[in-house]
Amino acid sequence: MIVDDEVLLIGSANFANRSMGLDTECSVAIEARGEERVAAVIRRFRSRLMAEHLGTSEEAVEAAVRQAGSLAGAIAILQSEGRTLKPYERLDEPSEAMIAIAENVADPEQPVTLDKLVAQFAPDIAGPQARPRWKFLLATVLVLAALAAMWRYTPLAAWADAERIRAWAESFSKYPWAPLIVMAAYTPASLVLFPRPLITLFAVVAFGAVLGFVYAFSGILLAALATYALGLRLVLSNSQDEKIASTIIERLICFMI
Repeated sequence: MIVDDEVLLIGSANFANRSMGLDTECSVAIEARGEERVAAVIRRFRSRLMAEHLGTSEEAVEAAVRQAGSLAGAIAILQSEGRTLKPYERLDEPSEAMIAIAENVADPEQPVTLDKLVAQFAPDIAGPQARPRWKFLLATVLVLAALAAMWRYTPLAAWADAERIRAWAESFSKYPWAPLIVMAAYTPASLVLFPRPLITLFAVVAFGAVLGFVYAFSGILLAALATYALGLRLVLSNSQDEKIASTIIERLICFMI
C-alpha cells in the first residue's frame, strides 16, 4: 500500500479486522515524514509498480501523473488493449450466508480467543471421566513389581543374558531366510507399537553393521509403504479412488525397487 507518496507498506497484513486482530502478520512500513529524499524513493517505487501493471515505463507513468494531476487520471490515460488496469464494473451482491461468514470468520470485529474457537467448533461430546490418579500409580507399581519378580524368580534373566542373545542371533543369521524375517518384522511391529530400535539392534548383532543396517533400513521402508497403503485404502474408498490409490502404491514400489 502506498499513501500520498508518504507511506509505503509491504507485507502480508491486510487492512481487515481479521488480519489486524486475529492472524499473525509481518509487514515493513517506510514513512517519509516530510523528508523529500524518502518521498522520492516511495514515488519511484509507486511508478515502477504502476508501470508493471500498465505495461509501460516509469517515465510514462510519472508524465501521465503530472498531466492528469492524479494517479486515477494517469491510469485512465495509460489504459491500453494489452496489459493494463481497468475498473471493475460489476460486483454481485453477496448472499446472507457469505456476509455471515465474513462477519464471524473471515473478518471478525475483534480478536477471537482460543476458548471461543473451541466452544464454536469442538464437538459436544462428553468424554470419559478421568480415573483417579492413585489407581494408575498403583497399577504401574504392580506391573513393575511383577516384572521384577519374573526377572528374579524365573529363568527369564538367564534367557535375556547378552551372550545368549548374541549367540542366538548369530545362529539365526545363518539361515537363508533370516534377512527376509528381519525385514518383514518391521511391519507388524509398526502396527502393534513394538519398539523397532530393538529389531534394528538385533539385525546389527546378527548380520553385522553394514548388512544389519541395509536389512533394517529396507524393513523400515517396507513398513512405511505398508502403513501408507493401508491408510490410503481407508481414505479412498470408492472404485475410482481405489484406482488412484493402486497407481500411487505401484509407483512407490517401483521407486523403492
